[in-house]
Amino acid sequence: MDLSQPNQKITLSALVYTFVPFSILTAIGIFLAETRQDIVLERAIYSIWETYILATPALCLYILGLQQSKRYTYWLLFWTFAGLAYAIHVYWTFFQIFDGQIEKMFTKQGLAIAGTNVAITLWWMIDLALAWFVNSNQGWIRAQRTGIHTLFFLAAVFVGIFRKEGVITWLSIAMAVAVVTCIIIRIRSRKTYSQTSITLDQDGFEGLETPGTATQP
Repeated sequence: MDLSQPNQKITLSALVYTFVPFSILTAIGIFLAETRQDIVLERAIYSIWETYILATPALCLYILGLQQSKRYTYWLLFWTFAGLAYAIHVYWTFFQIFDGQIEKMFTKQGLAIAGTNVAITLWWMIDLALAWFVNSNQGWIRAQRTGIHTLFFLAAVFVGIFRKEGVITWLSIAMAVAVVTCIIIRIRSRKTYSQTSITLDQDGFEGLETPGTATQP
């Protein structure tokens, strides 16, 4: 991705449009689980639903490019709150369902799923720290950021579509459709920009040639 880091300007409107959905979804997940028999399991389920919902616009903004200050701000906030929702999910699953035992988690989930979850959790938190406190213009930061976005997307869609069913499947499909759509938009915009640049270059070349031509006998 072509990334630069504009000045971070966290406006009130941006905070409202990102923090309010995070707060509402978190509250709904916590209290709705109280009506279920297995409260802890339901809270883990609702928190991963919330993660998918908040991560989808973050993925789309990242794909479309973060050169614009406003777009960068919304990506940062959505990516942050999605990460917090995922951290809540990790708390309910690892510390409550698996009693904080690594062996138990790997036994229940398997090496591939558990290992991917651990990688996403640690990598996401590191990327958020870099996004907030380190200049993202550095090449290795851009590379690792593309990596965590790609890993999360692939893991989320794979698990949601092929290993789960119900709401999480539909959220996975919606995420996949949104991401593919944004990729197409990004590719088409680049083609349009390239064609425009070529046209401008040709016009400029012809403009430079015209006076020279006029002076010839």
